[in-house]
Amino acid sequence: MRTMIHGAFVGLGLAIATVPAFAGECAVYRDGDIEVVLMTSPLPAEFARDVSDADSQWFGTQKLVTGISVTVGKVHAVLPTRAYLGMTDPGFVKISRLKRQRAWQLTVTGGDASTAYRTVMKFEGTDVRIVSEYALEIDDEHPYVVERFAPQQAQSLN
Repeated sequence: MRTMIHGAFVGLGLAIATVPAFAGECAVYRDGDIEVVLMTSPLPAEFARDVSDADSQWFGTQKLVTGISVTVGKVHAVLPTRAYLGMTDPGFVKISRLKRQRAWQLTVTGGDASTAYRTVMKFEGTDVRIVSEYALEIDDEHPYVVERFAPQQAQSLN
């Protein structure tokens, strides 16, 4: 059984709520002690295509991902902006537990008909470690971007 929210299919077992916020929307996804909040806003006018543009029918992007908030247990993760920069029109969102202890991944698939993508973020606890981006219309098996992130270091107040 899958739940449909605003035209997006969401995997079984995730609790979902959509709440308006800051002229955009927040969608909340949960799996056990993991909570992911995906924030979107309408595409800014300077990025939107004019309907008089001959290509406008192929470029139907409506929403821009403006933030992803991750909490594991009671600890809030710091997710770098570049981990979700450029994500548009999120559709399918899934949290998956991995075999390694404290390891899990967040998969977001979206885009319009001409620019479909899948972004896979692998986490260790609250730290994002690897972000892989796939261009689904070109090659859905081999990422076109893989970025690695170091774990957050405790900072001294001295």
